[in-house]
Amino acid sequence: MRKKRSWLSWAILGILMGWGLAGNFIVLPVQAAQERTVQTGSAEKAAVFKPLPGPKKKCWIDDTVYFTYEFNEKPKMGMVILKVQIFSKKGDKIAPFLIKGRSDMPSMRGAHDSGDQDFKLSRRNDYLLPLNIVMPGDWEVRLTFLKGETPVFHASLAFHV
Repeated sequence: MRKKRSWLSWAILGILMGWGLAGNFIVLPVQAAQERTVQTGSAEKAAVFKPLPGPKKKCWIDDTVYFTYEFNEKPKMGMVILKVQIFSKKGDKIAPFLIKGRSDMPSMRGAHDSGDQDFKLSRRNDYLLPLNIVMPGDWEVRLTFLKGETPVFHASLAFHV
C-alpha cells in the first residue's frame, strides 16, 4: 500500500505541474508582495512625511494655514475615525484641500496597507477618514494635502494600539 501512496502522490504532483498549478502556489505570494512594494514605493519615497505632534495641536502647512487632527475615540482594534480640521491664520475653519490618507503598520510595511484613500468632507468642513485597525501594534497614517493635483504638504502620524 505504501508504494501506491507514493506513486499516487507523484502522479498528482505531476498532473498539477503539467497544468501549471503547483508552481502558482509558490510564485503568487511572492509576486503579490513585489506588486505591493512597487505600489507603495516610488511616489512615497520621493516625498518627505513630516512627523506630527499629538492630537489637537496646531500643525502649520504654511504661514497662512494650519490644521489639527484627532480620533473619534482612543485608537483600538476595529474601526476608528480620523478627523482633520483646517484653519486659516485668523482661526476660521476652511476646506481648501483634498486630503489623502494611507494607514499601515511600519513594522510590517505593506501587510496591512490601506492604499491611498480620500478623506470625506463633512458639512462642518471636517475631513474624515475611517481607519480599520486589524491588529495591535504600532500604526502610521500618512497624510497628503493636495491643491488640485499638486501635493502641497506631507505629514505622518504614529499611534499604538
